[in-house]
Amino acid sequence: MIQIYSPDNTNFIENGNSVLEPSICDLDMDLYGGWNMELEYPIDDEGKYKQIVEEAVISAPTPVGEKQLFRIYEKNLEEDRVTAFARPIFMDSSDEVFLIDKRPTNVNGKAALDIMTQGTG
Repeated sequence: MIQIYSPDNTNFIENGNSVLEPSICDLDMDLYGGWNMELEYPIDDEGKYKQIVEEAVISAPTPVGEKQLFRIYEKNLEEDRVTAFARPIFMDSSDEVFLIDKRPTNVNGKAALDIMTQGTG
């Protein structure tokens, strides 16, 4: 199931604002590079296409998991469809995350990640 979250909706545990049924949803996954999603959605009478805006988040199944999150970084509106391009949401903080000598010890994996990402976006 492909869902969309509005740019101000950050509760990704819950369902998104709408379920989308795109005509195309392609994911280009490079093992040693980036992931890029291209989503094409027809202009519909319900107006769901209007929710496809830059900074919105798309939840989609991938070979890695059932609910991977992608942030839309570009949108093109045409006469009969809207095309969106998105990257994994973890790329949001690619320029912010810099670990400064953090050494979690005697904790499980989640606790270690919490310590390492403390104070980041």
